Amino acid sequence: MPTNPNMKPIQTVTVPSGGASSIEFGSASNPIPQTYTDLVIVYSARTNSGAGTDEAYLTFNNNNSNYSWKMLVGDGSNTPISINGGDTTSIAGMQIPGGTSTASTFSNGQIYISNYAGSNNKSVSSESVQENNQTTAYIKLVAGMWSNSNPIISAKLSGTAGSFVEHSTATLYGITSASYGATKATGGFISQTDTHWIHSFYDSGTFTPTQNLTADILVVAGGGGGGGQMQSGEKGGGGGGGGGVIYFANESLSSNTGYSITVGAGGSGNAGGYTRGDVGINSTFANKTSAIGGGGGAGGSGSSGQAQHAGSNGGSGGGGVKGGARTSSTQTGAGATAFHGNPGGVANEPAGEAGGGGGGAGAQGSDVPGNSYVGGNGGIGTGAYSSWTNPPSYYAGGGGGGAAGFGGLAGGAGGEGGGGAGGAGGTNGSNGVRGTGGGGGGRGSQPSTGAGANGGGGVIIVRYLK
Repeated sequence: MPTNPNMKPIQTVTVPSGGASSIEFGSASNPIPQTYTDLVIVYSARTNSGAGTDEAYLTFNNNNSNYSWKMLVGDGSNTPISINGGDTTSIAGMQIPGGTSTASTFSNGQIYISNYAGSNNKSVSSESVQENNQTTAYIKLVAGMWSNSNPIISAKLSGTAGSFVEHSTATLYGITSASYGATKATGGFISQTDTHWIHSFYDSGTFTPTQNLTADILVVAGGGGGGGQMQSGEKGGGGGGGGGVIYFANESLSSNTGYSITVGAGGSGNAGGYTRGDVGINSTFANKTSAIGGGGGAGGSGSSGQAQHAGSNGGSGGGGVKGGARTSSTQTGAGATAFHGNPGGVANEPAGEAGGGGGGAGAQGSDVPGNSYVGGNGGIGTGAYSSWTNPPSYYAGGGGGGAAGFGGLAGGAGGEGGGGAGGAGGTNGSNGVRGTGGGGGGRGSQPSTGAGANGGGGVIIVRYLK
């Protein structure tokens, strides 16, 4: 992760086994965010061409016209030369090793794209070095232009004479124009928007203002673990509830005072024996009201006559199974500006043997209707604070319930905000996402005993005006 708070990763592409003809960022349906000033592509690449050297070329918006470029190139042995690019279909000259260069060597390169969202022509500059354990190894500087007034919504790197090999990697970053200035506090991972400094704590620590501050504080507890399942039963476990969410607005914080940060871990997803998942751990800023950990999902019940287990109450409640009562949200907001939590879903008679979805900070977990063996969806998390981050983030989604019966039936989807998906028949669910307080997915039933998935750890975010 970059240390420059004005430089934020947007997308990383790593070439898988078998290679790829191109590395692409954004598309017409999922465009590159237009909220930055400039873009940077950092890459490490190699192709399978039949020569010792190759070049990558760059295009935008799937357009192959109106490009121009010039290049300065040196090879370590001869005087550097200048080349005017004759190809107008792309910006070429990004140096990369070919298939006959020294094994396991890759290039290092950086491409800077100015004012990509504006209506002027787009300027591009790049520098690249071919790593090569031989006398000749190229370094190239390229200045290019795309004469087009449209904003850049996608970018594609392609090999000229070969395809990118496995482990080639490129990351697209966005650059903001906001001044660095000076932060007014220490602690956590520090980022910024145009108007605010943001301190995000994914682990416990200390927030210390260096001057008196008025700050907004978001506290998210750990998500609950998903419910497990025992081999003798055909009933999926309930999804874990999302962690409770509390918001404190316009809090006065004193200079040189260390405020303790306690970030709650996600609850464990317990194995078999119809055991429900553990409740998530509370998160607390200093001595303020805690955000309550998400409730654990109910354990999938066994054969007829054995106990049915409800999910746990929590910041949002865990999902239940057949015969279990609906959980509730125990999150309260004493002293807070806002608080968020919802009950988990339940499995209804006569045959609702899948697990209900865990509650989310934004909505109740989905029930499993009668005669259904598909797990309930986790409740959506809260998006009330999504503008604090880029890209926007939801928090405390519920975990999906596990499916009932043997394979082929689906577990419930995790709620947006880090909720893990419920397991299909015979499979484990997905863990909640760390730093969101999402609930863990419930275990899908049969053919063997299995654990529910773990809840995601919480987060505490403090923001203040620049």
